[in-house]
Amino acid sequence: MYRPGRNKWEAECTVCKAKLAHTCVCPIKVQAILKRKWTQTNIGKLCKYFHIYTVRTESLKEYCDFVDIEYRRMLSHSKTRWLSLFPGIERMIQMFPALKAFFLSQQKPPIVIKKFFENEFSEIYLWHMHSLMSAFHTHIQDLEKEKNSIMEVKKIMNSIHTILLERKSNNFMSLKVKGLLAQKRSDGLGKEYDQFCADVQGLYSTCLEYLEKWMTPMEEFSTFTWMDLSEPPEWNDVEACIKFLGEKGVVIDDVKCFDQVTNLKRFTERASGPRRGTSCLFESLKGILFVQYNLKDMSCKDFHAYLLSNRKLLGKISSTAKYRWADKEDEEEKQDEED
Repeated sequence: MYRPGRNKWEAECTVCKAKLAHTCVCPIKVQAILKRKWTQTNIGKLCKYFHIYTVRTESLKEYCDFVDIEYRRMLSHSKTRWLSLFPGIERMIQMFPALKAFFLSQQKPPIVIKKFFENEFSEIYLWHMHSLMSAFHTHIQDLEKEKNSIMEVKKIMNSIHTILLERKSNNFMSLKVKGLLAQKRSDGLGKEYDQFCADVQGLYSTCLEYLEKWMTPMEEFSTFTWMDLSEPPEWNDVEACIKFLGEKGVVIDDVKCFDQVTNLKRFTERASGPRRGTSCLFESLKGILFVQYNLKDMSCKDFHAYLLSNRKLLGKISSTAKYRWADKEDEEEKQDEED
C-alpha cells in the first residue's frame, strides 16, 4: 500500500488503521446474538452457494417472485476488502424473505446457513449489524484516502470511538430494530428479547475495548493535534511539539518558530472568518506553500517575469475553472445540452 512520494510509515499506519476499523467488528463474534461470527464468514458462503450453480440461482429467483421482491445478485465479502462487508449485509437484508424461504425449503442446505435462518432473531441481527457497520463504513472510506496525515487518521479513529460511546450510553438501536423487537416480544419471546438487548450492550463494549486497545499507541502523537488548524494555534501547543521532536533528535529553532506561528495564527484568524470556512483556509495555505516551496529559488522580480512570459498559466489564473462552483456550472451546462 506504499505509494511513491508518501512517507512509508505514514502509508502503512493509515492502512493499518483502516484494517483496525474493519476488524473492530470482528470481536462481535464473542458477543454475537447467534454466538458465532456469521456475518463475515457466511456472506462468502452464501455467495459461493449460488455462484456457480445456475439452477440454484433460478430457484432463488422463483422465491423472489413468490415473496414479491426484486432479485439481486448476492455480494461477496473478503477479509482484505474492508468496504465490502456493509454492502454485503445490505444486500442480504434486501433479499432476506426470499433467502429464508429458499434455504428452509431445501433438503440439505449448509448447516450453519440453515441454523441462521431458523433463528427468530436473524433478521433483527442483520439490521443491527447494518446500523453498526454504517458508521464504520463511512470512516473506513475516509481512512483509505491516499493523503491522510497521522493526525487526520487519529481524528477519524476518535470519531469512531465517540460514536460507539454515544451508542453504548444510549443503548442505541435503530427504529427498524426496535419495531422488529417489539413484534417478537408481543409474540411471547420476552426472554430472547432481553438477551438481544443485553447482547447489544456487550457488542458495543467489545468494539470499544478492541478499538481503545489499538488506539493507545497513537496517543503519543496527540501533541500534534493543533496542526489540523481547526482553530488558531496556541504557542504552548507548538512548544510541546518542539520538545517532543527534540527528544527524537529533531532540532527546531523555537525563536524563528514562534514568529512563524504568530503569523500563522493571524492568518488563520483572518481566513476563518464568518464567511470563510476551514476548507477555504486549507486551500489558501496549500497554494501559498506550493508557491513558496516550488519557487523558493526565484525572486519576486523573476516570478513576475515568469508569469508574464507564460500565457497559458495566466489564462488558468484568470479562469474560473479553478473554482469548484465553476465545475458544477459546467456540468449543469453539459447536462442541459444533452437534454
